[in-house]
Amino acid sequence: MKSLPAQGFARVLSKVALAGCALSVLVHLITLLGFYSKGIFNLQMSLFVAIFPISLPVLFAQSRLMSGLSPGDRYRLFDRKFNSRIREKIILANTPEWLRKLFSALLYYFIIFFVVFTYRTFPNKTTSALVEVQMFSACAAGFYSAIAALLTSYAGTHHPPTLDEI
Repeated sequence: MKSLPAQGFARVLSKVALAGCALSVLVHLITLLGFYSKGIFNLQMSLFVAIFPISLPVLFAQSRLMSGLSPGDRYRLFDRKFNSRIREKIILANTPEWLRKLFSALLYYFIIFFVVFTYRTFPNKTTSALVEVQMFSACAAGFYSAIAALLTSYAGTHHPPTLDEI
């Protein structure tokens, strides 16, 4: 089997994503305590915008991880017999358990926070900069953890996995 390219680059980007996740969580905790300044706002917006360029290698890594599937296997992914988490299992096959749990926890936290944010914001049609920073920081933490999980899995994979290996 052909090995995957740029695994060292994926390791470095994974660490950058974990640092972005930690900073976003830190900003979120600071703003939950009620502290806010223009500097915190600028930091969080910079972290949020930085998600986009770092997500481009993630798209290539995901594509490369899925390349081990034959056309028949790709069709099987949509079969009712398989649950919807098979694609996630293929992509995150070599992600450490702690990082998977962090990714899941931050994803669920973001969804709950978004519902609460929507409930508080839209009836009143008003929001504060503090609440906006909280929303962006929760979102950024979830994205950064997803990026780190996928790139860590990619960096630890020696060849694209098949459905039989999962």
